[in-house]
Amino acid sequence: MCAFLCQQAVEKAFKALWIQRFKEMPPETHDPVALSERLNVPRRLESAILRINPAYATARYPDAANGLPARAFNQEVASAHIRDAQEVFAWCRSELGLS
Repeated sequence: MCAFLCQQAVEKAFKALWIQRFKEMPPETHDPVALSERLNVPRRLESAILRINPAYATARYPDAANGLPARAFNQEVASAHIRDAQEVFAWCRSELGLS
């Protein structure tokens, strides 16, 4: 669940930034990678976003996880997702003028 929520939080942070920058609703996507490309997210965050992105499907669907979604994640993976999300949030907060 933690990995999925980290993915959702990053997606929502990008969509908030999208609305502020472009003054329009963001595209209907659950793909933080696609959103980050249009938002010109710094390259240093690319790996964090790539690690978080698959959690949307993997954490929810057994066929995407190749088994029970709960077995695709452990404490170490969850902690890494939290760190990645925090790194992305720091950048988003700065871009939104919330730092």
